[in-house]
Amino acid sequence: METFAWVFVHHGGYHYLFVSNDLCCRETKSTYRTMIGARDVTGPYLDAEGKKMIDGGASPLLKANQNWVGPGGESILLQKDEDITVYHAYDAKTRTPSLQISTLTWTDGWPRGALDGDAAQT
Repeated sequence: METFAWVFVHHGGYHYLFVSNDLCCRETKSTYRTMIGARDVTGPYLDAEGKKMIDGGASPLLKANQNWVGPGGESILLQKDEDITVYHAYDAKTRTPSLQISTLTWTDGWPRGALDGDAAQT
């Protein structure tokens, strides 16, 4: 069964829809990930390439890597100096769940986050 979690955030004149979807809570078999779409509040929400989320579009924020599996269930905190996302993920080696925190940077109007072990962390 697929699981969904979502958060709306207003930043820089746009509304962002952060969604976690796919299979959650299955240890290293989790396919959960965090994706984003943006638009004015009434939508339609689009990914960075302009594809509607309702048609399968979504830009990735957090995806599994060699260290962490199933990142999702996000909360977003916008602050004066540094924005963050808090989420859960499974340790790929020990299979144990963990609370994770990542800074969010904004590049060309899109948030960027990183899991420990990502090739190009922001």
